[in-house]
Amino acid sequence: MLNSKRVKVTLRDIAKMLVKAMPIDGQEFGLKVEAYISQLKKLKPEAKLALAAAYVFSSKVSKQDRDDMFQDITLALFKAKVKDEALAYSIARCDWLDFWRKQYHKPACDSLDTIQILDTGEEVSASELIAGEVEFEAKECDKLDASNIYNSLPASVKAIVNKRLAGKALTGAERVAIMRFTRTKQAKAILHACHA
Repeated sequence: MLNSKRVKVTLRDIAKMLVKAMPIDGQEFGLKVEAYISQLKKLKPEAKLALAAAYVFSSKVSKQDRDDMFQDITLALFKAKVKDEALAYSIARCDWLDFWRKQYHKPACDSLDTIQILDTGEEVSASELIAGEVEFEAKECDKLDASNIYNSLPASVKAIVNKRLAGKALTGAERVAIMRFTRTKQAKAILHACHA
């Protein structure tokens, strides 16, 4: 067993993961796992550490990306020749986070020239959509009477609004209170009454 303070990863775990990629099963699978374990035991401690860290973090991605993630993290740790377990896990974690950022934090559109198709079937560029939203917001804000809205707020909500207007951060409870208030009939009535 590798000496891990974080997650106990055995050489058998790593060997099984590597052998699963091969088109074998049954007794042949078990024999191949044992052969891999004997090879893994011969590795230097930093190589074992690289494999263990890669195993842990590659198991946190989808199956289709797992082999690539395992390989990328292992190679990064091999190249760095990391001997410290905490550093190895930190590097692996950073690579894992970078993977998720690239995978799921993609912009809504790559360019302002990107054509979007509206529900009506009309084709509009992303820049026109953004400009249209800004124009609509400006028109709507011109129609609202902010002083009447503020004066119509209940005292408890007004205290929270004053705090935010003073530039102070709201607590979680205050944010929840504001959110709940905006969903009430009273809040909708205030907006409707103060709309010019």
